[in-house]
Amino acid sequence: MIVVAIVGILAGVAIPAYSDYVRRGNVADMVSAMSDAKLRVEQRYADNRTYAGALCGNTAVTITDTATYNITCVTPNAGSNKTYTITGVGDSGSSLAGFTYTINAAGTKPSTVGAVLGG
Repeated sequence: MIVVAIVGILAGVAIPAYSDYVRRGNVADMVSAMSDAKLRVEQRYADNRTYAGALCGNTAVTITDTATYNITCVTPNAGSNKTYTITGVGDSGSSLAGFTYTINAAGTKPSTVGAVLGG
């Protein structure tokens, strides 16, 4: 009986810690994929002085779609081709549900955290 109680206490601590570990790993994976997309878009601008023809379009273009997140890129003002927005959104059925992270041409990186992401 004592062994069952000890295992129960350990499981009560270990399962939430592991879930948080997996969640933070998924956030890091999403941010890494977004950074790669930003690098490719900025390289296009450095080479051609325009974002036209890069990953982004007038409407949201899906760059990455996984089981835990979806990354889209859009150039809101296609006429000037001087701006873009890359957005990563956590899938509603995953550990990243409610998490949104955005990178834009100005370098701002706002995020929305719907779920508690731990330390």
